[in-house]
Amino acid sequence: MKHWFLNVKQAYKNLPIARKMSFTTILVMSLFLCMITAISATISSEILIRNNSKAASRNLELIRLRTEDLLDNAEQFSGIVVSNYYIQRSLTVADQSTRYQYDQLVGSILDPITSTRSSVSSIVVYGQDGRAVSSSNVRTSDPSVQEEYKKYAPTMAGEWNHLFWDDIHDLSYETGSEETNRGVSLRRNIISINDGSIAGFVVLNVNDHIFTDLYMDLTTEDGIHMMIVDSSGNIISSSDTKANPVRLADTPYFQWMQETRNGSRRFTVDNEKYLINTCYLERFNWYLISLCPLDVLLKDSRQAIRLSLLFGVILLFSAFAFASYLSKTITVPLRRLSQTMDEVSDGNLNTYLEPYGMDEVGHLTMNFNRMVKRMKKLMDQTFFEQKKKRKYELQALQTQINPHFLYNTLESICALIVLGRNTDAHDMVANLASFYRMVLGKGETILTLRSELEITEQYIAIQKVRYAEDLTFSMQIDQQVLDCPIMKLTLQPLVENAIYHGIKPKGSPGTIRIRAVQNGANIFVTVEDDGVGMDSSQVEMLNRPLKEGEIRKGFGVRSVGDRIKLYFGPEYGIRIFSKPGSGTQIEIHIPREA
Repeated sequence: MKHWFLNVKQAYKNLPIARKMSFTTILVMSLFLCMITAISATISSEILIRNNSKAASRNLELIRLRTEDLLDNAEQFSGIVVSNYYIQRSLTVADQSTRYQYDQLVGSILDPITSTRSSVSSIVVYGQDGRAVSSSNVRTSDPSVQEEYKKYAPTMAGEWNHLFWDDIHDLSYETGSEETNRGVSLRRNIISINDGSIAGFVVLNVNDHIFTDLYMDLTTEDGIHMMIVDSSGNIISSSDTKANPVRLADTPYFQWMQETRNGSRRFTVDNEKYLINTCYLERFNWYLISLCPLDVLLKDSRQAIRLSLLFGVILLFSAFAFASYLSKTITVPLRRLSQTMDEVSDGNLNTYLEPYGMDEVGHLTMNFNRMVKRMKKLMDQTFFEQKKKRKYELQALQTQINPHFLYNTLESICALIVLGRNTDAHDMVANLASFYRMVLGKGETILTLRSELEITEQYIAIQKVRYAEDLTFSMQIDQQVLDCPIMKLTLQPLVENAIYHGIKPKGSPGTIRIRAVQNGANIFVTVEDDGVGMDSSQVEMLNRPLKEGEIRKGFGVRSVGDRIKLYFGPEYGIRIFSKPGSGTQIEIHIPREA
């Protein structure tokens, strides 16, 4: 992870400034936008959920009060029924024809109570003998009527003025619906006003559709629905017509609902998140439940978030465009300045960069122009000074070579005079004068190879006066290199070195050969002798300073090498090849054109 972070950090550092500014702007604003959106979404969602929870709790409390009123009304209607004179007479009269007349009258009394505006859906009055009289929406011939009598009659004995509420059950004898009716029932004994005995009992039924009507006006078509559940988890009533009337005991919120009774909490049901509110109905040990899908609840909030994100993206692109423009105002002048610097680094000092503006980059550009101008002036000054210095050094080396040769020649003339060889001494003096006339000439430093060979031949003529038949000289020169430039007195010191350090110590006649060839843009001139030669340590000692480009003032071979490097460059010079007893070969490397 650390290695990856370091790689990303290095990649970011290597980005161009324009991309770095744009990337940083996008990153910072994206993080800021995500953070603001996340915080806004969380806060708005929590506010919506809290407000919805309060609203749902108020609605459930309203439903509970309506339910209590509905049940209270049913109990009041039961009091009307049990105290009605004609209903009591219908249960106590013995004559069948008279009873039939009362039954018709009882039906007309009960029907208004079960009207559409009433909380009671149906009423059945049972006599002590099991005879049933009911409202017109009850099928008294239905077997369930007698089953109901057999079920409730034993429980009513001795209960003079007690009201019994029965939990949800089937009301199959009710008419007016193709589906099986369900509801709750209120039972109450009918006490005779004549003797105070129990004449029978009445069953008032409250259909579950009546409970549904209590909260249908509080639900919406957006998936929010309410229902009433008993303590066993059975659905008594539901605003969702597709809901199955099954137990809810296995749902994740049922246990919480029994423990809390009144409260609000979020649950996941069938992979969907809900906000669930519950309210306890103590009379029946029922629970009023409100289920609100969070997707529906947060729909408007998420729409607002999407709009915020859209505006945020637009703002992001606007910021990116602004950052790109801003970065270009900075990076374009810097790029122009960088390109100009590259030109200067390649040696082009004849350049001038127009300032892009008068900001920091503009001042930097002006300072750069002044620096280049000053650098050009200094380099020109340095060039002329180096050129002058090189000229002075060449002259100094030249003055060292000429006396060195002169000393050796004068010693030779003295030796000839001592030996009485006056004629040879005379010839040597004449040759010496001719040699210096050619060397001094017009004072030029660079000659053609042809002129340098003539000076060398004049020098050999001087040496032959002394060594006579002991010295043989030959030349093999490529004609196309005769007009190539070469330093004055390049060959003479090498020939002199071959005579005094190669052939003379040999003690026998020797040969000196000069060869010159062209190889591309280079000229190679070789001075070779068959003298005593040198061992490898001596050769390495002489070659090393020349390879390393050290400028060392001195006589002979080193002086020639120093002068070549000083004038033509460090890549040129001389190399020495030699073996003991096999002679020495000195190779001169100079350019075809100076």
